[in-house]
Amino acid sequence: MKKLYLILIMCVFVLSSFSQNKKAGFLNVASSISAITDDDEKAAAQWFTTTYGGDYIPVSQIGTIDLSQYAVIWIYADNENGYADAPDEIYAVAGVLTDYYKAGGNLLLTTYANNLLYEFGRADMWPNVTGGAGPGSENPDVWYVSPTYGTWDPAKTVYDRSSDPIYAGLTSETVQRGNGNSYPNFPLIGAGWKEDHNCFWTMDLADQTFNNDNEAKLTTWESTLNVTSLGTWGHVQDYFGSAISRWKPTEEFKGTCITIGVGGYEWNIKGGTNPYQANIEKLTKNALDELKGIHSSVDNNFNSDMVVKIKNNTLSIENPNSIIDKVVLYSINGLSLKTYNISQIKQGVDLSTLAQGVYVVKIIDQRGNQIAVQKIIK
Repeated sequence: MKKLYLILIMCVFVLSSFSQNKKAGFLNVASSISAITDDDEKAAAQWFTTTYGGDYIPVSQIGTIDLSQYAVIWIYADNENGYADAPDEIYAVAGVLTDYYKAGGNLLLTTYANNLLYEFGRADMWPNVTGGAGPGSENPDVWYVSPTYGTWDPAKTVYDRSSDPIYAGLTSETVQRGNGNSYPNFPLIGAGWKEDHNCFWTMDLADQTFNNDNEAKLTTWESTLNVTSLGTWGHVQDYFGSAISRWKPTEEFKGTCITIGVGGYEWNIKGGTNPYQANIEKLTKNALDELKGIHSSVDNNFNSDMVVKIKNNTLSIENPNSIIDKVVLYSINGLSLKTYNISQIKQGVDLSTLAQGVYVVKIIDQRGNQIAVQKIIK
């Protein structure tokens, strides 16, 4: 019987070629930050370059610079002309950005840039919540993002994403829901002028629609597209709205993408000051840090005693982590051969049909991040 030998195992955080040693970039159509005409885009770009320490990338440079130097590229598209879409100049380089994303480059897309996921081929439809695409108006309310779904009825299943790292360090306010329990809401914008530029998904698939009170609306959306819905409008208690989302890697798209499209995500209040600006900045920093690889998605549930075990041509995991989502088998040249879910791995996967050679096993967590890698030789 042929034998499989362990030649390397690292139950540590193993970063891809798009690692924390690489940079972060902000892509925009203007030739420089000072030339940006939209007030929110300009405020975001200024914070990104001066506070976060990222690079400004004019779209005219796409095709001439090496994008692989960037672990993450942030595209923030906004306008007040009533046209809820990214600029044509961004679409003109969509092919290059798609290649970057497919190769493992990470993306932060905010507001109208979220439409690009359909152009890239990662989403099955455009964001279908795009109300308020104009100059805005005065509004006295505080607008929140809610990280919970299914809270209006005690008989319904609650999906609570408030502990996700994307919300780490944000201030919150407690709100009581219809099921009698209290949950955090994260304020994003206070009283004043609001543009109300939403751009996100109802969580209906292109060929399938569920009522908002049906949890299949959330679960089918997430499982079909390999996406985690992290938040919706602050008043929502049912299963509506993927307003902040983490699009996990797939076989075709090896990068992670985070989209923020809730209307309260606004970088500049005309003629006023946002008392929750720190939450806007922290939310953005958390997303960028995750995509840049500064913070691992591995939480307190990570088990350092986990061992990938190979015996009698059967691949299995000893002491598996609760955060594991799947295991991917690669050739030594990086070609993806097979993906196994955690249930298959727990039962043991038969590798007897593998030809002789060296292979790589990568362990992926529930947020789509690689947490361990092992090479095997047959």
